Amino acid sequence: MKKFAKKLFSSFFTSTLILSPLSSLAGEVDTATTDLGYFVSSENLGQNNTQTHLYKLKSNGEASIIISNIFPDSTYNGSSFSATDYTVSQKTGKIYFLEPPRQGIEQRRIKVFDMETNAFEGFTNITNLPGSGSPMFIDIPVVMDNLVNKKCNTTEASCGATDSKFVSVGGADMEIKITEDGMTVGEDNLIKRQDDGTIHIGKNSLITTNEEKNGVQPLYATDASGKRIPIDIQGSKLLINGRDVEQSINNVGALSAALTGLPTVPIDSTLACGVGSGTHGGDFAFSGGCASKLNENLSINYAASVIMPGQEYAGDFEDSFSARAGFVWKLGKPVKPTLISMKEKKEFETQINTLEEKNKQLLARLERLEKVALGSIQSKDLASNKIDYTALTNDLKKTNLKFK
Repeated sequence: MKKFAKKLFSSFFTSTLILSPLSSLAGEVDTATTDLGYFVSSENLGQNNTQTHLYKLKSNGEASIIISNIFPDSTYNGSSFSATDYTVSQKTGKIYFLEPPRQGIEQRRIKVFDMETNAFEGFTNITNLPGSGSPMFIDIPVVMDNLVNKKCNTTEASCGATDSKFVSVGGADMEIKITEDGMTVGEDNLIKRQDDGTIHIGKNSLITTNEEKNGVQPLYATDASGKRIPIDIQGSKLLINGRDVEQSINNVGALSAALTGLPTVPIDSTLACGVGSGTHGGDFAFSGGCASKLNENLSINYAASVIMPGQEYAGDFEDSFSARAGFVWKLGKPVKPTLISMKEKKEFETQINTLEEKNKQLLARLERLEKVALGSIQSKDLASNKIDYTALTNDLKKTNLKFK
């Protein structure tokens, strides 16, 4: 009996380690069970009454009865149960116990124990077995190569009626199925390869191909109707060679805006320099540069701008720096400018004011000459007014008048 118990315990212990992850409740996968396994032991109750019980052994060595008297209809005691009287289904995780013979009944039965519910499902009759036969279970071995490299053909019932090659993981509530065309989770296609060579990821697909086309790897998205739709990178930065694409676009805008604030041609001098700043999309850049006039026809300019430091995923320094250089060469006949400078304007205003004052003096002299010519000046006026004959003579000469 001790030898039988040791052998039985060893067999159940090995089976439990393999199947215990499948014995969790629905919706859970317990990969770290602390139970060691199941074993069967008989109890002598006296008066030729021996019952066989199903126990569960915990990791601390504590054994507890799961099912008492698992063969109530059997007339044999528990010592007749051996390690060859059970088998374990690696697919369902159920244990199949061979019931000991019943007195006067040749029909042999199997009692099915479900590890998920910790209960027996009832009996299953064994058919086509000779009356004198004494069956011994031999477990179907698990071929590890088939778990890693699953192969089957349509003649095998376990592979399905239509699929030639596939691997199935999980139960009916959430089956993960891998075929040569892709992978499905339940009823949804997670990854699927179409006949045209495209690979679809998800129900409304992100699509690529299993090989490049003309040296380019395509990537695009479609909706349920197959229409191409935008790809929106939500909440994550899209990097190319370690650089943030969105930030790089904003940097280019800021660098360009900063350069536009610098001189390209000096106006009133041979050299003009300046500084500038620019912003785009929240990024800032600063610039500096000069423009030099070499002669009346040729001017050169040079400038540079740089992004404010401290950005993440900005790349190397050359990715945050921009520079320009150029020249302006006047072609064709020079045209005098229609605009004047402030200095020239002041000179013109001074000359105008001087001319206006001289005009006033000339008008006053002309009035006096008119009075003399018309004889409207009375003698007393002549006696009381001093005449500047020198100035009068000069005025008359200018007007071609001569005294007679």
